[in-house]
Amino acid sequence: MKYKKINAKVGKYRVTIYEPKVAHSTKLGVVFGHCSPGAKEFYTWIGEDLASNGILTLLYSVPLMDQLSKEVSKIIRKIQGEEPPDRKFGLWLDGVRLSVAYLHNKYPTLKEIISIGHSMGGNACMGEIDGVDKVVALAPGWDSSGIPERGVVNDVSKTCNVPTLILMGSKDGITGEQASKNHYEQLPGKASLYIIPEGTHSKFMNNGLPYFIAKLLMEPEGDIPIEDQHAITIEKILGWIK
Repeated sequence: MKYKKINAKVGKYRVTIYEPKVAHSTKLGVVFGHCSPGAKEFYTWIGEDLASNGILTLLYSVPLMDQLSKEVSKIIRKIQGEEPPDRKFGLWLDGVRLSVAYLHNKYPTLKEIISIGHSMGGNACMGEIDGVDKVVALAPGWDSSGIPERGVVNDVSKTCNVPTLILMGSKDGITGEQASKNHYEQLPGKASLYIIPEGTHSKFMNNGLPYFIAKLLMEPEGDIPIEDQHAITIEKILGWIK
């Protein structure tokens, strides 16, 4: 194994740190935020792959998301046509802020910290966070409800001034292609958008779970194997941050 796995608490947030064996000389750190509903356990693959490439990686879990039974019920209500309750976007932003500060304090050799996230976590990683040098947003969402307080998830990309890469799948049936394009078009600084052919929203998560979620949300399957979507994601991330 090329890394050590450390579980810790940062405030009220559960975190897992994937620490390369040469952590004392590591120059790059990553903070990763999960989807809604979700938890850091849905994305162990990205921690393992990045740490195996020598990148210190911290995955955080939003406290609210530890109550997954409540969150899954929101999805079911959404499928049935009811508007889900507010998902407290600020909790994701706080997760990024606390995690970034924690890495800077614990690992002073870090030269850059990259904020990465999927879906709701992809929106949060574009927030104005001190100490973030680059961003990779995986299939960020876009709220079209017209409810003012929910518009914050759309506005984050307007003020994201660090280099930002957006990745999404061409068969994304959850946030959709237009959401990523909307964010890309309003990013003020250096930006890139890459659409993974036949990729889906769910296949940014661990193997096994995505198929359950895809079935629950009726997302198109997409022809790309999940392992290939993961490999392309890591390739694009490494090309962007190194």
